[in-house]
Amino acid sequence: MDRTPLQIVETVDAAKLTMGQLEERLSGGTDVLDLGDHSVIRTTVRRIEELLSQAAEYEEVLRRQLARTNGRITASTA
Repeated sequence: MDRTPLQIVETVDAAKLTMGQLEERLSGGTDVLDLGDHSVIRTTVRRIEELLSQAAEYEEVLRRQLARTNGRITASTA
């Protein structure tokens, strides 16, 4: 899979719009297919958002390490 983080966020945003449409449909009555689709989409969106949050935490760790390492490299070459 070669999806960029931006593409993933765009897909999640599109899923949220679809969830809203399904919620509107479900407010007028219960359709088993709509309920199932909504449940799967909601669960998947939540999981992706959890993973993106974890990725952001790791990215912060990486950014701090890069700053320290680049500072050390710069200091040793000066």
